[in-house]
Amino acid sequence: MMLFGLPDWQFFLTVSLITLAIFAVIYVLMYRLTGNVYYHIVSRRQPSSRR
Repeated sequence: MMLFGLPDWQFFLTVSLITLAIFAVIYVLMYRLTGNVYYHIVSRRQPSSRR
């Protein structure tokens, strides 16, 4: 860690985990939002009358 100028590895680990948690929360929120929008778009489609 000294190579990166971070002598305190616990601080680095804490910041990394907090950053990972923030990105995970944003990812889950965006996934749910886009999933719900997609579900509503697909569920509104009328069945085609081709036979």
